[in-house]
Amino acid sequence: MAMILHAFVGRYVSKLSEFIEEEMSMLLGVKDELLKLLRRMERISGFLESAERKRHADPNINAWVRELKDIMYDADDIIDLCMIDGRKLLEDHTSKSALPPLGLLPQLKFLRIRAAAAIKTIGPEFLGPRASAAAGTAFPKLEELEFYKMDNWEEWSFGMVEGVGEERRGALKLLPRLKKLLLGGCPKLRALPEGLWHVTSLQELGIYDANNLIEIDNLPSLKTLRIYNCPRLEHVENLDRLQYLDTATSGTDADGETEHLPQWLLELLQNAPAALQNLKRFTLTCSVPLLKTFLKDGPNWPIIQRIPHVSIYSGKLDTFGRSQSYIEYTKDPPAFKTNVVESEESVDG
Repeated sequence: MAMILHAFVGRYVSKLSEFIEEEMSMLLGVKDELLKLLRRMERISGFLESAERKRHADPNINAWVRELKDIMYDADDIIDLCMIDGRKLLEDHTSKSALPPLGLLPQLKFLRIRAAAAIKTIGPEFLGPRASAAAGTAFPKLEELEFYKMDNWEEWSFGMVEGVGEERRGALKLLPRLKKLLLGGCPKLRALPEGLWHVTSLQELGIYDANNLIEIDNLPSLKTLRIYNCPRLEHVENLDRLQYLDTATSGTDADGETEHLPQWLLELLQNAPAALQNLKRFTLTCSVPLLKTFLKDGPNWPIIQRIPHVSIYSGKLDTFGRSQSYIEYTKDPPAFKTNVVESEESVDG
């Protein structure tokens, strides 16, 4: 048994090693994932070789077999990912402006697309041909999806038209297990795709350096939202289950010392009682003048007073890399700490 498994693992170790050395493993940032799989498989291979040498049945072999099955799924998907995307991008110049149908990979759990500068549009072809049918499912096991450094990416579409019954039924099977979506360095992306609100498993969204993004809306299951450097963002709405909000303001004055909250954030915190009802923690990085507006007598104190945990930091750092100014507030038990006016003060109730 151990000898057979050892030979089986050895074949995959060799296969992974070959792909790690190829240029195509770098195209979607999967080289690190391949190396992790390789290390795990080499560890299993060593154990199985030892078990075969000792010629006795080790009860741990069953555990290794279960782990091996999971690794095989991951290895196959990542290698398929390299083959599908890498070979197209390396051999066919015209395909550099489009992504392959990665939604067809049935076991894929994690996908990162990085530095695809030629991509301007990601459309329904990314999901695969079966995804457009009501009976199809795109990315059936994908849990994390990340896009990084997509300098020319402008449009993201699932190819769905709201109000069309059949397409709406199909959307219910789009990304059924997606929990985490990260977008970083996508300066030209104008909007999140229509139909993302159908992804009811989505719990965490992080968006960084999306200069043209205007709206984040209708994500009914979202619990964690991180927004950094999205200067054109106007509306963040209908996030009724939001629990953790982490953001930073972008300076609009010449010196970056703006004293005003961005409108989307002000509206979310002031006029969205449903959102605030579940909000547990709010973290803000901002200018010192804006930070001072959250002091107990400041105009923005009533906004944070209702939130259980609040952390506000200035963007300016001291010589040790720490924020020079801060506010830490806890609603229950009541506590308010800041180094802006005095070293520490307490809140009464």
